[in-house]
Amino acid sequence: MLELAIQLYRLANNPSFDDDNIFSASIEYKPENVDMIQKLWNSNIGDFREVSVDNIIIFSPEDLDTNTGQKITFKYFVPIKEGNTFYKSVSDLAEKNSKGSLPENYYIVDIDYTSGEELEETKHNKLKRLIELTKVIKLLNQLSTYHNKKDYDYHLSLVYIYNNANIKPSIVEIETKITEDLLEIETLDFSLLVNLCSEESSNNPNYLATKAIFISSLGEFLASVPTKETFSKLIKDWKAFCDLFNGNLATYMSGFSLQKVKKEVSEAELKIAEQFSKVLNDIIVKLLGIPVSFAALSIIIKQNPTILEKLITLIGLLITSFVIAEAVANQQALLDRVVESKDIIFNGFNGKKDKFPDELKNKISEIISSFENKQIDLKFLLWIFRITAWMPVVVGLVIFLVNHHDSIHNLFNWNIAKTTFWILLGIVIIFYIVKEVVLYLKRKNQQS
Repeated sequence: MLELAIQLYRLANNPSFDDDNIFSASIEYKPENVDMIQKLWNSNIGDFREVSVDNIIIFSPEDLDTNTGQKITFKYFVPIKEGNTFYKSVSDLAEKNSKGSLPENYYIVDIDYTSGEELEETKHNKLKRLIELTKVIKLLNQLSTYHNKKDYDYHLSLVYIYNNANIKPSIVEIETKITEDLLEIETLDFSLLVNLCSEESSNNPNYLATKAIFISSLGEFLASVPTKETFSKLIKDWKAFCDLFNGNLATYMSGFSLQKVKKEVSEAELKIAEQFSKVLNDIIVKLLGIPVSFAALSIIIKQNPTILEKLITLIGLLITSFVIAEAVANQQALLDRVVESKDIIFNGFNGKKDKFPDELKNKISEIISSFENKQIDLKFLLWIFRITAWMPVVVGLVIFLVNHHDSIHNLFNWNIAKTTFWILLGIVIIFYIVKEVVLYLKRKNQQS
């Protein structure tokens, strides 16, 4: 029925409106006007006072039908129901509705505007700001820890609890009073609040952390501001607050990213260290063949065994040395792949090194230096093992030649020469057969 009251007010040419929500007016006595007053009077919305038709006092709506005349004079008390009423100005509407919502139906006297009508660019600028600030209060309310509606009639007291350097949690309170000066500000970008309150953001894994940073930024920004001025300060310096929040958020995300990088560096360190250890651990059992081979030299050193037995021992030493040397060569190739993997991983970290704090930079440099030293030690050690693997057969051959130099002079004897030829040929054949078997097994291993 507020619409009828607005129609009546406009029909009376927008008369003055006093502090008691009463306006006095005179309208032409016409059937449609009488019908409007009767409907409004019977609805019990508002209150008609001192109604008269051509100075004849009217006591009930029905008396308007029996007392005809030229002019209806009246005073009308505008209804106040849940804010659905007349307001003198946009400032009056703002002052009485600063809780994050506007009444469903209202009329603003000084700009002759009723809710639902189209907003004009210049004429309704203040009302546009009010609608925008109302949305801001609603969003701030959603982000608050709690609020108190009962203490204040027209605005909220939003309370935010956050942790800072102090042991006890801190509190920042915002009283959402929309004052006249706030209606004069330019349009601001409040997308930060919209995004924080969106359903999509609430499903983000970092939502709670982002919300906590927002609240702590409020506490930091409004720390020295009186409670009654907090909302005004926040709105007037909204851009400065956004810069503070974004800086705090960037610091947090940088720290979060830093922790992630630290974890990746630690995982890479363990992975590469494990691969370096594997290079040596995989051939320890095979390297035990070297002392065993040296022990076999005792057969050649002794005088009792025949030349054939010694030659067979030499052939065994040759095969053993070849297998061990090839195994070490395989580990050398594995070490090269580990080094390549290490370079790829840590070159990726070096590319971002300038963004890391000194602590992390130094840690990465220490890890790289440690691996390079380990790499040099392993390469040297593997070459020592590879050379040592051939020592038993070389030493055994030298001992054999020294012990049987007389027999060597008789090699020109055809039977001895023939026997020696077939033995050497057998050694060469066995050598190449073993080598091909090892290469075949290596290729098969790489394919798998």
